Amino acid sequence: MAITEWCRRAKDLAKQITSRTRIRQELEKYNKGIIDLEQLTSFTKPKLQDAINLSAEVVGIIRLDARNDLVTGCGFGSEFNLNRYPVSGYVHNDTVLSSPVLMGNRSLILVSAPIVNRMGERQGTDLVMIDLVFLEKIVADSEPIGTTSEMIVGYRSGNQISPLFSPL
Repeated sequence: MAITEWCRRAKDLAKQITSRTRIRQELEKYNKGIIDLEQLTSFTKPKLQDAINLSAEVVGIIRLDARNDLVTGCGFGSEFNLNRYPVSGYVHNDTVLSSPVLMGNRSLILVSAPIVNRMGERQGTDLVMIDLVFLEKIVADSEPIGTTSEMIVGYRSGNQISPLFSPL
C-alpha cells in the first residue's frame, strides 16, 4: 500500500508541475510561434526550478514542446542525455512512470506528464525526475510485514523482472 501511495504521489507531483498555468501559457505561445525559444526558456526555467525546490523528491525536470523538442531542463534535467535516452520512449498520453534510470550515483524514475491546455490539446510534456531514495526507505522499513516475509520491488525489463534495490 505504501508503494502504491508513493507511485500516486510521484504522478501527482508531475501533474502539479504541468498544471502551472503561466508557464503552460508561455509554452502555448511558443508552439504558435508568438515567442522564441530564448524567451520561453528564460521565463520557464526559474519556475521549474522553483517546483524542484518545493519537493525533496523531485531532482530534475525536462520540459518538451508539442513536437517533443527540448525547451529547457533544470536540476538533473539539465544533465539528462537525450541522445542516450531518446525522449520518444518517455512521452505518453497519460502520466506514466518509467523504468529506473541511473544518473551518476542516483537512481531515478522519470514521470512523463502531458501538458494539456484548457481545450484538451497537448502542448508538450514534462519529464519529472523523482529520486528513488524515498521509495528505498519505504522498502527498507519492512518491519510491519514480519520476519517470515520479504519485500522485493522490481521492474520488468523485456521478459525479466529485475530488483530495484539490493535485498537487505
